[in-house]
Amino acid sequence: MLPNKLHIPFIACLAIILLFSNCRTDPKNEVAKNPNEFSIEEQSLIGNKIANFIDTNPVSFSVLDENDPANQQVYQYLRDSIFKVVINTHAVDRRLDLDWKINIIHDDNERNSFVLPGGELFIYTGLLKFLNNNAELMGVIAHEVAYADGDWVVENLINQFEGRSLDDILNDRDPRKLEEIAEYFKIMGYEREAVIHADTFAMNLICPFRYDPSGLKNVLERANNDLNEFKWIQTKSPDATVRMAVIQEFMNRNNCSAGSSITLGDSYARFKRQLP
Repeated sequence: MLPNKLHIPFIACLAIILLFSNCRTDPKNEVAKNPNEFSIEEQSLIGNKIANFIDTNPVSFSVLDENDPANQQVYQYLRDSIFKVVINTHAVDRRLDLDWKINIIHDDNERNSFVLPGGELFIYTGLLKFLNNNAELMGVIAHEVAYADGDWVVENLINQFEGRSLDDILNDRDPRKLEEIAEYFKIMGYEREAVIHADTFAMNLICPFRYDPSGLKNVLERANNDLNEFKWIQTKSPDATVRMAVIQEFMNRNNCSAGSSITLGDSYARFKRQLP
């Protein structure tokens, strides 16, 4: 038998070890992950998995290969003239945290664009060919960037599919759900709060710039008078007329119209001629 002066401390230490061991193994003491919350890293992983599906399904998504010499100039123009400029502004809170990338989908009948969780953006040739200049393109891209920068896109997916479905994608548990969610981006819409936020975000970004600040408003105005299907406008609420009024009020309040009127329409026209 251990001497009394050693026996009591030994029992006390053993009790402490058992207590901490129970804390680690007792499920009631574990903190469960909220199924509707995803970290920036998790959002990027989800976005990467959706992007990989899109890239490997050319029938549904005819993404132009940026490594093809025939496409290198159009990708360079998009990245260097607009996309990098937008992403590297201080208006983008997560400019250093997300995997920002831009892709072109070859479909002239689709006037649309969407951004994935994690910052990968896809824009259709139909929308690119509808736009007239760099100022308009900057407005469209800045609007899309807002959805990824502010968690609106992941919240949209959670509302549509629930967090468990995104968790299944994150952990490679349901390939069918991955396909369903990827297809959803073709018709994905946003409600008023998100859309007004994205328009305001775009104007906050564009106003201090050298570009004509009315670019986004001009896109909405022409689209509103166009009889062809225009998913990038029609999937969003409120309608284009309300959005134009909100943008004009922002411009008046912030004296945006007093800025530069540069549009770089000639450069953009050359870019459009290089598209397939």
